[in-house]
Amino acid sequence: MELPTCDECGERPANVFLTKVEGSHLTKSKFCETCAKLKQLGGPFGGELSLDKVVANLLEAVPLEGPEQPAVPAGVAAACPGCGLEYQGFVKHGRFGCAGCYEAFATALPSVFKEVQRGYTEHRGRVPLAARERLDRQRKAVNLRVQLAEAVKAEQYELAAKLRDEIGELTSETELTAHAQC
Repeated sequence: MELPTCDECGERPANVFLTKVEGSHLTKSKFCETCAKLKQLGGPFGGELSLDKVVANLLEAVPLEGPEQPAVPAGVAAACPGCGLEYQGFVKHGRFGCAGCYEAFATALPSVFKEVQRGYTEHRGRVPLAARERLDRQRKAVNLRVQLAEAVKAEQYELAAKLRDEIGELTSETELTAHAQC
């Protein structure tokens, strides 16, 4: 793809594009890098046109909606005792500072994971074949425990006993598999 010619010098290819909006009037201009520097089109970017500076400046110029600092949820540490990372820093950057951050922000993580992973709070990706059966048994045991709690709450004791036995079988199979792999 061939670049258009600079509007200023008419010689070099234009790689800086400027769109001005004044009221309802729109003006588009094309400049080569040399003419853009001579016209000081870097403006707030310090005169130097680099993608990093442009993006950083645009991000700073975009006003945040709502409060600038997210509120720290109840039961969540304001900062990690291990590295000092504040909860707001974790939310802003999406990264932990150390392994202690997992414990410090533990109660807030399910909602964060749910938001980041399209509504899922548990792993939904590929699993190595060797671990797949064990993981399936663990997931089934968790589901059975939920059903067991509901059966006890509804006073369905025969169903509860059956579910308890199934959980026991799954748990013993998981333990046997774990010992066999050691």
